[in-house]
Amino acid sequence: MHPCDLTRPRRVKSHMDQISPAPPSSREWHSVREMLLTVERTLADSIDSGAIEAHDRRVIGMPSALINAIPGGARVEAALHALIAARWLIDQAVHGRDLPGTTLKRAQQNLALADGYVATASAMEIAASATAQNSAPGSASLMGSKAAQAAPAQHLCIACKECGRCSCRAAAGPGECEVCRNVRLVQLKAADDIARYKGQLEAGHTYVLTTNRLHRWDCRSLPGVESCLAHLDFLIRRARKAGNENEARHLDWGPLPALLTPQELRESGSKRRSCGMCSPDPLASA
Repeated sequence: MHPCDLTRPRRVKSHMDQISPAPPSSREWHSVREMLLTVERTLADSIDSGAIEAHDRRVIGMPSALINAIPGGARVEAALHALIAARWLIDQAVHGRDLPGTTLKRAQQNLALADGYVATASAMEIAASATAQNSAPGSASLMGSKAAQAAPAQHLCIACKECGRCSCRAAAGPGECEVCRNVRLVQLKAADDIARYKGQLEAGHTYVLTTNRLHRWDCRSLPGVESCLAHLDFLIRRARKAGNENEARHLDWGPLPALLTPQELRESGSKRRSCGMCSPDPLASA
């Protein structure tokens, strides 16, 4: 117990202490949002000016909260990322809606970036402090001091949740690198095309028109689901092994052939010759 507590009169609790405060009104929430926006604009002006505040430091390699801007001071960047996330979360909690381009995932990414700036700046300043101590006369050997000065500041990456590579410069935001993003998109494209192809088969679409020939759907000269998936798997494994964004950009899914019914084939009026491998006969299938 603090000594002052012995002389301080004790307040008797009343029934008023049990009354909960009223929830914030819409006007109060609006005032909070406007206050956050005002602070955000001040932080953005600091970053946009290119200047670093007196007691801050720049962290190269981390993405700025401003689009296409050179990163500002680590503390200012961290504060802006955190405020943006806070404002989005409040808007969603109070109004029950997602603003355009705003999701909980985006808020989470901004909070992760704020944490990354704080952790990186902290590591840099601790390293700088240790270097200064080692370089002081009598505190360390000359070799140890030079080694400490030569040690570069470490870039604290936001790892891709899929492969673990750095995703800080990803176009869609940190958390998913460009390679994994392209892999995910091409897999979605393949899944949609396979669903379309199988749906046509189930509906009785069993013929294919290529540039020069008429085929049955199961002709060995046509790409099938299994062969296309095997080729895509090879491309994905090659892109992941290379870890190269340019390699991943070449990932694509060649669409499976469009299937026709015998009726659609007759209505098209096609005069293309039948394939010699599968010998299709749409008239017999009608």
